[in-house]
Amino acid sequence: MFRRALSAIHALVLLLALSGPSAVHGQGWPLEFHDPAAEEGEPADLSLPMPCGGAMAFQKVVVPADTTHPLSDRQMRLGASDPESGHLDYFVNAYLRGAFSDGAGGNTHYFISRYELTNDQHAAVLGDCEPPSLRGRFPKLGLSWFEAVEFTRLYSEWLRAEAGGQLPAEDGFPAFVRLPTETEWEYAARGGIRVDEQAFGARQFPMPEGVDHYAWYYANSRGQPRPVGTRGANPLGLHDVYGNAEELILEPFRMNALGRPHGQAGGLVARGGSYRSTADEMYSARRSEWPLFRVTDGQPSAEDTFGVRLVLSTHVSVSDRRLAEISDNWIELFEGPAGQVDDPISEVTLAIEEETNARRKARLIALRELIREDRQKREEAERRILRSTLLNGAILIRLIRDSDRSIERIGRDVVRMSLQIDREGDVEERRKLLERLERARAAIERLRPVREDALQTFGQTLESAASSLDPDRLFDMRDMLRLELGGRGQDVLLALVNDFHDDFVTFSGARDMSPAELLELAVEP
Repeated sequence: MFRRALSAIHALVLLLALSGPSAVHGQGWPLEFHDPAAEEGEPADLSLPMPCGGAMAFQKVVVPADTTHPLSDRQMRLGASDPESGHLDYFVNAYLRGAFSDGAGGNTHYFISRYELTNDQHAAVLGDCEPPSLRGRFPKLGLSWFEAVEFTRLYSEWLRAEAGGQLPAEDGFPAFVRLPTETEWEYAARGGIRVDEQAFGARQFPMPEGVDHYAWYYANSRGQPRPVGTRGANPLGLHDVYGNAEELILEPFRMNALGRPHGQAGGLVARGGSYRSTADEMYSARRSEWPLFRVTDGQPSAEDTFGVRLVLSTHVSVSDRRLAEISDNWIELFEGPAGQVDDPISEVTLAIEEETNARRKARLIALRELIREDRQKREEAERRILRSTLLNGAILIRLIRDSDRSIERIGRDVVRMSLQIDREGDVEERRKLLERLERARAAIERLRPVREDALQTFGQTLESAASSLDPDRLFDMRDMLRLELGGRGQDVLLALVNDFHDDFVTFSGARDMSPAELLELAVEP
């Protein structure tokens, strides 16, 4: 009864606070209290208002996925390799798609708050409009999971009522605020597409200055929380993903059962470690389980390390049109391509529909699921082959071009030095020129095998791709890499991927190219 009364009081206070003009139109907070990185010339991707003139900064998290197919998503491997904590955070396959899209041919994305929720931001949504302060810039700690979810409800309602036009939307349906899922949190913590695959899979996001530059933990925080945004950002521009507050997650805890989520749902999940954690606990896969309710008194757990980082999301089926697209896409995947009578899933589905014996029908259904699972594994393997073919081809082109340019440049030096030697009358200068000439010739001899080996591998890669890969699938993967590499700002590598794909198309029509023709194909952009 007491907690119900307290919730009612909170709601009444919020309503009274929002009824006055200062709630929406009050003096805006200085940047240092809602987006301190913007003071250094790096503003957030999105800033949304809060009551009392406050604001919250969000970063856009791009998730490469085919926006024309609603069931398309991004597969990734999360977790860590340490068997000592394997039941908590061992490697696991995960899937992600953003709630919002950039339109046909674009990427999907979601938004995650740039900083942990602060005391001032929490107070503003609950109707306390005190001026922002240094103490108010500390992360809001001691929230239970239920209080965190209630906060997202209150803030969502306020945004919808007072700032709906500023919210990102999908099919005209505006976003709402919620806690992040574990996959959303870890994908963003690792750096998303702002880092390459190797860096994404590493224990920590790239931190050349060392962990102290990026995280508040026990050794450098003296066991106390610190103001948000006072340590360096990860590659996505997020602050304090390691340390300071450990951040509450939307879904319940599940163990890792040797690479898959265990079937038993448990307590609440907190991610990223806190100001009380050790340096060894500052890593992307770090997760811990806490009870939803304290054993001592039965009240909701609300540790003084618990904090919150918010996500902007929306519903999956936001319109009738979208729901129809999802249904059509699912049926297409479930039954296989229409009219393809030799497709095993289609054949088994037809047999299931015609089977009247319940036992045989059950066995056919199980067989269809095995076929579908095998197909998914093969399709994922094919995607990896397509991806590696394009990336390896791009690297081979760069190696061929670099070595060829070096051979040409040094060759011009050899011609120039040979002419100088013929004209040089001074014996000592002539000797020096001869030594330089020999070094240049030796460099060319070292570079030629490099170019020839790369050229041979380039030809083999093209031949293998032309013989075994579906050109349409390779084209689709090229477009997917355009989104991914473009989102990371890797324009040079993207240009090389495009060049290799163009070379593949040319080679497919003339697979009897000579080495000289292959060299010209690789060298010419």
